Amino acid sequence: ITRISPSQGSTQGGTLLTISGRFFDQTDFPVLVLVGGGRGLKLEVWNNSRPVLLEEILEYSEKTPGYMGASWADSASYVWPMEQDTFVARFSGFLVRIAYHSSNANNYFSSPTQRSDDIHLQEGKEYYIEILLQEYRLSAFVDVGLYLYKSVYTEQQTEDAVSEEQVIKSQSTVVQEVQVITLENWETTHATNEVQKVMVTGPCVEANLCSLYQYRLIYNMEKTVWLPADASEFILQSALNDLWSIKPDTVQVIRTQDPRSYVYLITFISTRGDFDLLSYEVFEGNNVTLAITEQTKGKPSLNTFTLNWDGITSRPLTPQSSEAEFQAAVEEMVSSKCPPQIANFEEGFVVKYFRDYETDFNLEHTNRGQKTAETDAYCGRYSLKNPAVLFDSADVKPNRLPYGDILLFPYNQLCLAYKGFLANYIGLKFQYQDTSKITRSTDTQFTFKFAYGN
Repeated sequence: ITRISPSQGSTQGGTLLTISGRFFDQTDFPVLVLVGGGRGLKLEVWNNSRPVLLEEILEYSEKTPGYMGASWADSASYVWPMEQDTFVARFSGFLVRIAYHSSNANNYFSSPTQRSDDIHLQEGKEYYIEILLQEYRLSAFVDVGLYLYKSVYTEQQTEDAVSEEQVIKSQSTVVQEVQVITLENWETTHATNEVQKVMVTGPCVEANLCSLYQYRLIYNMEKTVWLPADASEFILQSALNDLWSIKPDTVQVIRTQDPRSYVYLITFISTRGDFDLLSYEVFEGNNVTLAITEQTKGKPSLNTFTLNWDGITSRPLTPQSSEAEFQAAVEEMVSSKCPPQIANFEEGFVVKYFRDYETDFNLEHTNRGQKTAETDAYCGRYSLKNPAVLFDSADVKPNRLPYGDILLFPYNQLCLAYKGFLANYIGLKFQYQDTSKITRSTDTQFTFKFAYGN
């Protein structure tokens, strides 16, 4: 567009406009003319003006004394020269009047009136806006901010975005689970032992090289140690008898051999009756296969029964079991079984200090950690969460006497189980005599690279 005639006219319409310019063809789409928008904000200034009310500026016109003419501003942010005083200004354009503030402010959040409710604009429609300003002295400036109600960007990506914050409150009523176990028409009988057959097959049998290949058996998600493919009766029997899910019952194994396979008959010496079929896994890359079948289905004597909770079986219970025995069996199902190496440790001559956190552990110091059952313990039900100190010589024994210092002879081993992410050192405070027989104390951090994770 090179020229518009007339350049201004009636606000009521009826003016005939002539628009001159270039490239007014209709090759791509019909020509569309919009009058009154797209030039930004019209800025009008009146010098030496002192209205009583700011709203009076709405009625100002070109004939109002002090009129300095009109110009166009590309944005609603404008600063006047410091020396320009005692004037009023009016911005006008296309948006509704949405906010106001009756005094000076250096941000958009000094007053709730500075912010409007959400306004939904439609593409292609014009929205009129007016900004009224009165200056007395010193600097004059105005800033109008607009923002998108919804945006795909976050505060971290652009300063023009404000991330939404939502507060979600929820509450629930805790209802404890109650289950009733009823034994009906309970009659004891003679038990039949379960018998399962495991057949190990592979080229290694004929070549007599199966000691180089490994597999392991699985019962109730519990796995045996890795076994050689030509395991003896004793080795296989011992591995199965080590499984907590089979204890306190035992198995008896008989092995036979043919040219292509080793065959194991596994008898479950038990009155509990039917056992789930064993499963297996073969060490990666080993060319052996296992076939496991049930030869004799076990039949229970019904002298005892076991509970099954998420694949974990309880110790055998009898219809005459007490409440305490029943509770202990259920709690044991959600506990980690202790390895036999430490299961029966007690403090005494061999062990100076032992903690499994199953019994009272009530130290109030924050650096001693918190007793918790929120994660599976290494042993038992409870462990210590985020401790910084495991032992202090001021800790007391069950008889309420302090442990005192621990002599490095004969107590020269520290054993602990952990999971998570530990600092790569262990701190010890100890006393010793130097070459001059002078007793000294020192705190030392011994470097130790703990494995991370569970």
